[in-house]
Amino acid sequence: MQTPPTTPGQIPPTGPPQLVQERDELSRLIVSRFPLIYFDTREEERAERMLLVAAQQCGRRVWSWSASTGVTLIEEQRNDPATMAIIPALQRIAEQPGDDVFILRDAAQHITDSAVAERILRDIARVARLTIVLLGPHGAIPDSLRSASASIDIPPPEPVLIAAHVRAVLAHAQQNHGAANDLTPKGFDQLVSALRGLSLDEVDQVLLHLIHDDGRIDDSEVRRAIDEKARILAHSGVLSLETPTFGMDWVAGFTEVKAWVGSRDKAFSPEAIAFGLQPPRGILLTGVPGCGKSFVAKALAHEWNMPLLRLDAGSLYDSFIGASERNLRNALATAGALAPSVLWIDELEKGFGGTGPSQSDGGLGYRLLGALATWMQERPAPVFLVATSNDVTKLPPELLRQGRFDEVFFVDLPDLPAREHSYRLQLARVRRDHTNFDCALLAAKAEGFSGAEIEQSVTNGLYAAFAAGRELSTEDIVGEIAATRPLSVLDPTTIARIRDWGARHARPA
Repeated sequence: MQTPPTTPGQIPPTGPPQLVQERDELSRLIVSRFPLIYFDTREEERAERMLLVAAQQCGRRVWSWSASTGVTLIEEQRNDPATMAIIPALQRIAEQPGDDVFILRDAAQHITDSAVAERILRDIARVARLTIVLLGPHGAIPDSLRSASASIDIPPPEPVLIAAHVRAVLAHAQQNHGAANDLTPKGFDQLVSALRGLSLDEVDQVLLHLIHDDGRIDDSEVRRAIDEKARILAHSGVLSLETPTFGMDWVAGFTEVKAWVGSRDKAFSPEAIAFGLQPPRGILLTGVPGCGKSFVAKALAHEWNMPLLRLDAGSLYDSFIGASERNLRNALATAGALAPSVLWIDELEKGFGGTGPSQSDGGLGYRLLGALATWMQERPAPVFLVATSNDVTKLPPELLRQGRFDEVFFVDLPDLPAREHSYRLQLARVRRDHTNFDCALLAAKAEGFSGAEIEQSVTNGLYAAFAAGRELSTEDIVGEIAATRPLSVLDPTTIARIRDWGARHARPA
């Protein structure tokens, strides 16, 4: 099944509030003859529809250019081989009288690579009455053009826009391909909610997958829609949609964190807002590696019944100019579109540690840090941030100052009761009754072990018992404990430094 073809010029000027607001902003820029507009987006079709309607509202003709078609009037849809290269194209545009709108697809990268093209564009922006729109996901506006340009990001569509799009796609599939729409009103609402955070193009992808198998869609497809969304987000390499299966009752220790989370589990409700509360903003979990920080992030989202997005801080960096900043903006926008949601940034120091103007990255790290810090301070959507860090000393002070996080918790090596509780949980994980084991003895033997090392001792004991052809016993796990040298023994200096910082600067977890 193919999605219905869109004729942008036929889209009425009314529609969902988000769409009308985006068009109004474009109309203001066009009618004021703003010389350059930069759309940093992969949603080419959606952006072009918005531009065409805005231009029509202003009484402007619209031209387009790409390296495959050259400069052409939109309504003519013909190729112009003489203007397929960027410099002849800009020269042709410069000769065009009037105040038309020119949409240049993927042109920013061509202009950045050519001093001549940049010079021609500067001349056009200085003297012409027309509007040039640079459309595409790669490249960035050269510094010499920033003062004459307006950058526009297309946020993820709001639920009302997704709902309208889903209705149109399903109606087209039913009319043209005989696809059956058996969604109940409740199922339709659940499907729209499951598609939040995706672009309209990505929504099309999910719907096509759902309908393709048997030519129908019903309420049972919502779970598949969530799985498809997780696959699409994971493909970006920056965000992933996690599905936590355990709540805070599966967390060993973390007494203070559990109490803090429990006191705020209703803080996102309308009743809390009416009471005068602001939704909590986030926490930083820092401390000894392997002690359950990541597990707590997952358990918190499960406890609050919120979608959990994991941001891989190290994957933000991209070789394309401007792409790293776009990766971060898109990730934060997606988290906002899913709000109320939990955004988990794992190992925060990998993406934002040690950033500053002395770096040899052209200031990229500093710009990313500034963008994240600003979002943390001013984000309008109820997105709860859980950041984890193994070495907080590598983080810049901008991220740690008052107001960025609601609380900074220090996660230490588990004490004796926490180790005993952890062994009970790990034995339950491998489907063993903990009452058949001496968990007090195991906890005493595992002094200095992290949560991850406790888990591994159970796993290794299970392997040993299976290889010997017997049931797992306390002795199997004790033998694995004795054979393990925990990180607290292998690198005591680093552990001591981390624990010293936590004792002086953070709240015990």
